[in-house]
Amino acid sequence: MYVPVAKVPVGTVGTLSTSSYFQFRGIVLSEGEFSSSRRRSSTRPEVASIEPLGLGEQQCSRKAVVQARLSQPSRLTSIVFAEDVTTGQVLRCDAIVDLIHGIQIVSTTRELYLEDSPLELKIQALDSEGNTFSTLAGLVFDWMIVKDTEADGYSDTHNALRILTFLESTYIPPSYISEMEKAAKQGDTILVSGMKTGSSKLKARIQEAVYKNVRPAEVRLLILENILLNPAYDVYLMVGTSIRYKVQKIRQGKITELSMPSDQYELQLQNNVWGPEGDPGRPVAVLAQDTSLVTAVQLGQSNLVLGHRSIRMQGASRLPNSTIYVVEPGYLGFTVYPGGRWVLETGRLYEITVEVLDKSGNKVYLSDNIHIETMLPAEFFEVLASSQNGSYHHVRATERGQTAIEAALTSVVDQASWRLPRPPLPPRDLRRRKCQTRLDMSPGESGPQECTAVDGGVHTLRVPVWNQQEVEIHVPITLYPSILTFPWQPKTGAYQYTIKAHGGSGNFSWSSSSSLVATVTVKGVMTTGSDTGLSVIQAHDVQNPLHFGEMKVYVIEPSGMEFAPCPVEASMGQSLELPLRIHGLMPGGADEVVTLSDCSHFDLVVEMENQGVFQPLPGRLRPGPEHCSGVTVRAEAQGYTALLVSYKHGHIHLSARITIAAYLPLKAVDPSSVALVTLGSSKEMLFEGGPRPWVLEPSKFFRNVTSEDMDSVSLSLFGPPAARNHQQHWILVTCQVLGEQVIALTVGNRPSLTNPFPALEPAVVKFVCAPPSRLTLTPVYASPQLDLSCPLLQQNKQVLLAAAPGLCRLSARALGRLYRSRRFPLWLEAVKPCRCFSPSPSLQSAPGRIQLPAWGSEIGSRLPLLFGQDASLRSSRGGARLQGLGLGNKPTVWPVPLGLLSLRA
Repeated sequence: MYVPVAKVPVGTVGTLSTSSYFQFRGIVLSEGEFSSSRRRSSTRPEVASIEPLGLGEQQCSRKAVVQARLSQPSRLTSIVFAEDVTTGQVLRCDAIVDLIHGIQIVSTTRELYLEDSPLELKIQALDSEGNTFSTLAGLVFDWMIVKDTEADGYSDTHNALRILTFLESTYIPPSYISEMEKAAKQGDTILVSGMKTGSSKLKARIQEAVYKNVRPAEVRLLILENILLNPAYDVYLMVGTSIRYKVQKIRQGKITELSMPSDQYELQLQNNVWGPEGDPGRPVAVLAQDTSLVTAVQLGQSNLVLGHRSIRMQGASRLPNSTIYVVEPGYLGFTVYPGGRWVLETGRLYEITVEVLDKSGNKVYLSDNIHIETMLPAEFFEVLASSQNGSYHHVRATERGQTAIEAALTSVVDQASWRLPRPPLPPRDLRRRKCQTRLDMSPGESGPQECTAVDGGVHTLRVPVWNQQEVEIHVPITLYPSILTFPWQPKTGAYQYTIKAHGGSGNFSWSSSSSLVATVTVKGVMTTGSDTGLSVIQAHDVQNPLHFGEMKVYVIEPSGMEFAPCPVEASMGQSLELPLRIHGLMPGGADEVVTLSDCSHFDLVVEMENQGVFQPLPGRLRPGPEHCSGVTVRAEAQGYTALLVSYKHGHIHLSARITIAAYLPLKAVDPSSVALVTLGSSKEMLFEGGPRPWVLEPSKFFRNVTSEDMDSVSLSLFGPPAARNHQQHWILVTCQVLGEQVIALTVGNRPSLTNPFPALEPAVVKFVCAPPSRLTLTPVYASPQLDLSCPLLQQNKQVLLAAAPGLCRLSARALGRLYRSRRFPLWLEAVKPCRCFSPSPSLQSAPGRIQLPAWGSEIGSRLPLLFGQDASLRSSRGGARLQGLGLGNKPTVWPVPLGLLSLRA
């Protein structure tokens, strides 16, 4: 198991607990790869404590902050554990609290550009063993710009740098840095920006008194102008060729060219490396400072460096530089744009470039004083423009067929005479030279080595280079027919058509812009899809995908409207989206219809048959695969209504009708959440609301009640649905086994033609079956002879008078929860001689009360009774006890004193 270590410096929390600018300090631990929450703990909370972030329902989190609590200057360790509550996997992290021994400033660079983004500097703290602390969150640092002793004589060097706050930039800092900046404090991270070119030194120290002996950290920064060297890449030259460099500067987002030579910068050629047969007495290349022109002298390589004339800025590593390689030409290459493929199309414009490469495949820079002769067959190409050195040609392909382009690198012209006109060689004899080049050379093969200079300033290469490129030219690709129109059909692939392609190479790659509207096979067979709209079928040339032909498949005029199958029932406050399909007739009188893909711009009129049930909402539904528009309504009151949508435009009159219903949400009324009963007892549960029988097909209405354990309870619905109020649903639940479970009621309609997606409303109640823990008897005085002047009524004791028998109301509780049973099997047993009165006629008619018959006075006499929510006992003086069924159907006894004794259990 991977064990990470989090090091936190001493004083990280203890010192800051009195600070007003920061809430806490520490390090955040998280498990980004785990989907479940974790429970965390620390073995030594006095050293490092855990503060969870984002606690869930199980008091777990995926992130936590480890905070250093120890304020003593010593090294201590606490182990932090994180337990996955789902899998039980345990991770650990060692949190080490220690003293900071040294600090240093780290950054991505030591050089800044003017007007560039600010540079972020961060403090890194180490302990005595060189280990890095995991966090310095909350430690206060003093950052300051100090004089650079290495730049004496430049008194303004300290003005070259500026310290920024994160509030002044677009950077997003850590949260603790933002809190510290609000309190005008500096943390372990800051931003610096260059003000002007130069060098500057920055120093940082810890402000905490416990670290007063820790040496400050220093860093020296160079501030440079944003200078570019153009070209910035490494350059390959042939002997005698040259390249001009430009020095450019970025200022306020614009690139400007610096005039060279400059007072600030200078170009230098350094580090000459000569070729195998090179002359060390001569340079590899020479630089003209007045023109910044570099000319290759002999084979080898040299470095072109842009340097500062100022001594204090010398050595800046980020100034641009380039390497110049002087090489021999190896072979010629050809490129064409656009496409990059040598399969062309008549009528198109192309840019053809001849490239010179060395033997290693590096592209040689083509200066203006080289001479490349290119032969472009006039019957196939129209040359619109060419470069002076013959390497670039802008052409138009004019004729279909196969041909070849030939090119030869012939000579290099002296700098003083290269602009003079040069007569070209015969068009089809590029391989003939004054130095007797062999006529049987293959493409790319070099000629003889004994060629010499001719014509004064024009020097023929010792190794002439020749090559050719084969080209295919085809006529443009066209597809027939150019337009196809099909009606939409529910079945995908109802229509097929073989598209004919002409032109190109003959090998095509087919594609469709909308596969839902139409698809196409590799042989050009088009098949209609499941959607409507426009699909562009394209045939791309496999040999050059830039060339393609295309045709279109599209539709129609509206002729009919209907609602697509959708939900038509909504609870109060919810919305219904009613999608519309609008059909159209194909042109030509074929009477074939297709669904429009987008009719959201139609001006639809929405009407309600019964006002107040639903409220139309503004706006229309966005088009979808099965509909082109639609309306949205919100349920305001329960009931049914018919919604009519119509559209009129010119001779077109369309309408659609749909029946929708609104209902009250299904909820539990009695009990609202939990029902508590004892073994063998029952409870009537009342639910209200839910979908009502569908007005068009009431027989589809149903109610379904389930429990988690059907063997432990008995469930029954009261009466058939059609005979009762559909807004109230009664369920009789009888406990058969002790325990807890959820009783669920589902109300709704089964799918039908007019209600294909009916609403189903669930509601649940927790059903608890447990033995009672105590019973309570409460007297109810029914005798008219007792009034408010009776002394017993003015006392807080609950007693029964022997001379004035009363009613005792009985209730049961389990762990403080009142039982809500419909039936509670109990019996009353005499424990001493007593006598019970027969119930009076007035009490016999009291609803919900259990009346006892005359009761024998013998000890042990038992009288069964059923206990309900309002059950009552009537007795005279004497004693009794109540006995009921407990766990395992064993009798459980609760003594109940009667008569003048207190009736509290």
